[in-house]
Amino acid sequence: MFNFFSNSLKFAFSMLWLGGFFTFCSSAQADELRLQVPQETIGEKIRSSLVFVERERESQSDDFVYGLDKAVFTVLPNSSYKINSSEPENGFLSFNVSAQGFLIWVPLIALIVTNFVSIRNLREASRAAIKKELAVDSFKTFKSQLSEFYDPLNALVSANYDMFEALGPKTFPSDPYKGEEAADLWGEVVSEVILPNNQAIVEIIKTKSHLIDSTDSLKHYFYYVKHAQSYMLFRRQANSLHEKFPYPKDLLVHIGSARAVVLKKLVSKEKELSA
Repeated sequence: MFNFFSNSLKFAFSMLWLGGFFTFCSSAQADELRLQVPQETIGEKIRSSLVFVERERESQSDDFVYGLDKAVFTVLPNSSYKINSSEPENGFLSFNVSAQGFLIWVPLIALIVTNFVSIRNLREASRAAIKKELAVDSFKTFKSQLSEFYDPLNALVSANYDMFEALGPKTFPSDPYKGEEAADLWGEVVSEVILPNNQAIVEIIKTKSHLIDSTDSLKHYFYYVKHAQSYMLFRRQANSLHEKFPYPKDLLVHIGSARAVVLKKLVSKEKELSA
């Protein structure tokens, strides 16, 4: 854009310099031009072929003029004079434009060029402003995707996964006494952590799914909604139907990959805006 502004200004200055040069040349030529008007003598007065000169004598009789006559000359156009059309009329610099006509066109051309440059500059500035506004909107969208969708999901799913890996049924000791104690602890974890987290995850997926990235897919999240609701019913009353909706072990990895893509876009857009 800077090169375009520079070239436009150079072009405008060139036109103004050229106009000044032509103005100087035309002024010099205009000084050498003399309108040769054939004249003829009538008595004591001279009448040109271009105009009539009539004399009107006006008598003044008041005390101030003391009866002196005042001569008044009236200049009227001579409609009988015709320019010989057979004579060639060469314009300024061999163009069909006279020097006086060119002097009129110079500022007009300069004005047109200046307005053209101003319009182009305004258009480029508008494009840059729109481009920047779109970049800002994209930055805000990426930020919302992280703060309202991917980050909360990543935290909640990660917490559930870590609790299950550390305190889940597969960790119960074989000793009956210790096994019962571990089962009771796991029951508390499910009630206080797993189920509330599942409810929060389902709520985020239901209300914030419009923030999912274009490179991501909703099927992973919709499946987790089914699993969470089935598990909630299973905790209330054990049933074999819950086996149709096993825990998606790859969900946490998927969320981490999608989050990394959005984070990369956010950093790239931030650099673009700061440049």
